Amino acid sequence: IDSDLATHSEAITAAIAQLELAQSQLIDAVEAQATAETSSQAPSAEMTTKIEAILMLQREISAKITAANSPPPRTRKPPKAKAKNVKPRPKVDDPISFP
Repeated sequence: IDSDLATHSEAITAAIAQLELAQSQLIDAVEAQATAETSSQAPSAEMTTKIEAILMLQREISAKITAANSPPPRTRKPPKAKAKNVKPRPKVDDPISFP
């Protein structure tokens, strides 16, 4: 049993070593691929950022030109409320007449 256990433990140790080696190679490959992708995308991402900044500045300048060329908006005063039709009060009292 001891020799069988020793053989299995050696096989397990060798398998673990191979697994760790494969993991490190996989990690290196993923990092290399990510680096290659970022380096190939870096110029396009940089260009995209610059183009977005240029478009934003163009919109801002266009808005300022439009605002400068348009006359200021006219403000209307709210209409005054009209008084109800009220009979004017006589300035002089009418004479009192008796029948």
